[in-house]
Amino acid sequence: RDDADATTVVGPGRCLRRQAIPGEGVSCAALADCDVDGAFAGLRCAGLVVGPPGFCDAGFHVGTFTVTSLSDGEPLLLQGGGVVPVVVSGLSTVATDVALELFLTAGALSSLRVTLTNPLGTVVEVSPRGAPGDELFRYGAGATVTGFPADEPANGTWTLTVDDDAGDTDVTILDLALRIGSTDD
Repeated sequence: RDDADATTVVGPGRCLRRQAIPGEGVSCAALADCDVDGAFAGLRCAGLVVGPPGFCDAGFHVGTFTVTSLSDGEPLLLQGGGVVPVVVSGLSTVATDVALELFLTAGALSSLRVTLTNPLGTVVEVSPRGAPGDELFRYGAGATVTGFPADEPANGTWTLTVDDDAGDTDVTILDLALRIGSTDD
């Protein structure tokens, strides 16, 4: 369900038998801190986007979401900019970490501004207008998106927006994956 509208189903959930995992909630500053010598197996360091320290959290609180046409190998073509909705479902209530893996090409990036909007409407800039070149790559550590409050919903429709100042730039999205880490509120 989309928490903003309890009558709208946005996708399937995950049924889990929830038991406490030793080490859950322990402070961490890096991914390795949650699995030192296998002590807290199955945990990840969450919440580092909001700022250290993070906290050890169960790995099943993470999901990766994409757009169907890209999963089928078809690029997305946006003439003069546009929006791409990504439906996120089956996670815990609030987002702790957000990463956007993205590969797009354009005649020129300089007229484009790329933003990501969460289900509550908070907008974070991913790439500012005036960027050089004609390709935008966001992978690995460079995929992290900062600026979303840690108390806003993870589930619902996230929106990638490509705003074109020129109004006629051909934009091709070749890869887009939204990875959300979440935890219970």
